Amino acid sequence: MNLFHRALLTALLGTLFLSGCTNLPWSSEPDLVIRGEVYYLERIALPRDAVVHVALVTLTEAGQPGTSLREVDILPGHQPPIPFTLRAPGAVFQAPGRHGVYAEIRDHRGAKQWVTPAPAPITNEPMQLRVKRVEAPLEP
Repeated sequence: MNLFHRALLTALLGTLFLSGCTNLPWSSEPDLVIRGEVYYLERIALPRDAVVHVALVTLTEAGQPGTSLREVDILPGHQPPIPFTLRAPGAVFQAPGRHGVYAEIRDHRGAKQWVTPAPAPITNEPMQLRVKRVEAPLEP
């Protein structure tokens, strides 16, 4: 290996080493994977065109859903329980108790038919999100 190649190799290795010491936007903590199921107790069939919407949200001071950080829409094709998976950067959870998971079941127009009464706290276990029927569907 000649002097030029050694200098180039040293410069590249130094760059790689130093890049690991910075907090670059693409370097983040491992993803947090949130898994669970959305279900309801009422014996009512889920319409074929229903959409299950699950969101990772910040919580307001009152404990209500705030800003949505990650969302997933699911076209279930079967009756509840409906499984879901959300991924979020682990750094999002440096403030414990400030995030939750919220679920809705919407009709084909986007009107809310079923909703979680409040966002559920995030756990390491698979989550069970119970949604309750909306008495008068909430328009989008």
